[in-house]
Amino acid sequence: MQTSNIQASGTTDLFHKYLNKKFLENLEPNLVFWKFGKWPVSQKGYSAVQWARMSKSTADASSSQITEWVTPAFTDLTISTISVSCVQYGQVAQITDILEDTTLLNVVGQAMVELAHNASRIIDEVVQTELSTNGTNVIYAGSATSRATVAWTDIMTTTEINKARAFLSTKGAKPFAGGYVGIMHPNVSFDMREQVWGNAWVEVKKYTDLVKDIVAGEIGTLMWVRIIESSFVQSFTSTVTVYPTYVFGEGAYGVSQLQAYETTFISRNNKDSYNPLGLFSIVGWKMAIASIILQPDALVRIESASTLSYSW
Repeated sequence: MQTSNIQASGTTDLFHKYLNKKFLENLEPNLVFWKFGKWPVSQKGYSAVQWARMSKSTADASSSQITEWVTPAFTDLTISTISVSCVQYGQVAQITDILEDTTLLNVVGQAMVELAHNASRIIDEVVQTELSTNGTNVIYAGSATSRATVAWTDIMTTTEINKARAFLSTKGAKPFAGGYVGIMHPNVSFDMREQVWGNAWVEVKKYTDLVKDIVAGEIGTLMWVRIIESSFVQSFTSTVTVYPTYVFGEGAYGVSQLQAYETTFISRNNKDSYNPLGLFSIVGWKMAIASIILQPDALVRIESASTLSYSW
């Protein structure tokens, strides 16, 4: 996350810095999809952000041999530009003077914590929408051949994870430290873990010395895929509830903040024409973000059912 701005009115800088700290502490640890996105180089003053994508070089050994004193033919490389416009998101909440005066809790601080949790889900929803809408590589669990044919018996197994790993490896997708990343719903990870035996599964505590960027929700690796749970993976409505699991390599998609997150606190003591009697305080946040797929063949989506039906 980029450095935040602080907008305060009618309160001390110290208190608002405290609220800003509470927001950040409860935002960043809860981001899952956002953390693995590739950042662009963006210019201030432009609503669109850009990434550069280099074409894959496909020369083979025979065409790359060099004859003494002869410069080899130049290799054609194509650089394309991918751009997307950022969209502004935000929330504001009112806290009444009665609530502030009649509770022993720090309701202003708790409100900022709750907004931070909600903000993390909104940010990851933006990324998920891009991946589910424009991701073209799909593996269907079990005997299913489409989302509509996924039945309640078509649950996640090691086979689907291994297929996804094989696909990414064949396409030359670059892994993260410790392997590719797979983000799935807890219902799906339950089914998968019920199917895993022996040494195929490695608990996260066994590789923390090798992988420094362990994230919240990471539970282990399977077939060289780091498995991360997120309770906010968005499911699809079909004949059964269909859960997507996203398996990807480094640089599969991009994320950008055109506008860094900004928190606001307006005290009830700052009376104006909108709040002449000081009946409420206001807390809020805003930021401008975007996400886009950069390398389609570095991303595959597994669609499966689950034996569980726990929901958010």
